[in-house]
Amino acid sequence: MVESDIFILRYYPEKASPIELFYYFGVHELSIDRQGRVILASIISRLEKSAILWTHFQKLCEIAQSKESVELNKYGYSNAEFSKLASAIFEAILNEYYSIYSNFAIIVHKIFKVGSQKGYWFKLKRNVVEGKYSNIPKEIIELFKSNTIYEELRIIRTESAHYSTGYVNIFSKPYAYLNEQVGPIVKTPSNILLIADIEEFYNRLHSETVDFLNRFFQYVMDNMIEGKKRILHICGIYRGYVYQRYESYLDFKSGKGGFCNPIWLSQDSSVPPCPLAKKCKAYQNYLNSCKTE
Repeated sequence: MVESDIFILRYYPEKASPIELFYYFGVHELSIDRQGRVILASIISRLEKSAILWTHFQKLCEIAQSKESVELNKYGYSNAEFSKLASAIFEAILNEYYSIYSNFAIIVHKIFKVGSQKGYWFKLKRNVVEGKYSNIPKEIIELFKSNTIYEELRIIRTESAHYSTGYVNIFSKPYAYLNEQVGPIVKTPSNILLIADIEEFYNRLHSETVDFLNRFFQYVMDNMIEGKKRILHICGIYRGYVYQRYESYLDFKSGKGGFCNPIWLSQDSSVPPCPLAKKCKAYQNYLNSCKTE
């Protein structure tokens, strides 16, 4: 089977997280502009890329430990090529998560018209927690208060991005990250920034960030979205053609499936029928609507 004969899915809300559901439905209901939609897609992409980087980081640390141990035993030194690469990947992950929060600050600005469109999350969070915005619901204020992992991320990432780059100790178990602090953010007594267990830190960073974002967007979907607006979604691509359906958030939640936009049924159409149509609720809904007209 050649690639053009595969229906490439682009829309699968059944497996979507609250962030993704907001991307499918919420941005249209709240009239979020193109910049906001792209920024939201970037948050989703950064989470995915960071997870991929983390997998490579773990594999690379194992390779580094093996190869660099051999070099040290054989020559008495190592150029530490693999551990340096591991350090670069870890600091790239820090940058991605820092950008996630900056991107998120822009989305909050788009939704509530508070903060800055430049994405200053640190300032936005502080002002929200201090109650400086009268239109922010108390549930969101409490949610912002619960986010503490960003403070750790900010200290570590600011140092590595703007001042001193750190390194991963691949000979410690668990793997550790060290960085001499020369920047302005709070310093440890030894003047060394230390993550004693990188895996523990990453797991907290990932889980707490994802949980925070999902809780925020779930609140927005439950309390700020009417859900009646039927939105034209791209279901997928097949043989170079784009297949679509109209579906509202309420259509999705109720399991009704929306309504297909069957481009292959138009007069003199050379578009091949959707290969999923026979089992698709949206297509059946379209056919039923035709019978009632």
